[in-house]
Amino acid sequence: MKILYTARFARPDLLRAAGALTTMLTRWGEKCDRKLFRIIKYINGTVSWRQIGFIGDNPENLQLGLFSDADFAGDRADMR
Repeated sequence: MKILYTARFARPDLLRAAGALTTMLTRWGEKCDRKLFRIIKYINGTVSWRQIGFIGDNPENLQLGLFSDADFAGDRADMR
């Protein structure tokens, strides 16, 4: 769960992989162990990476954009 928390707030590059792995909590297997190990290796290899953002527009010119998830959150196993 710490990986998912970190991905949500600090590392959006991990979010999809961590989210996909959390869907397998009730049917965890050896393949999930390998995926988790691969995510941990990726985190250890990219600890020094930082995300820097800058918005140079005036606050009056900013717009909020909303997008819906039309692919069932990427769940290909049973499309729920």
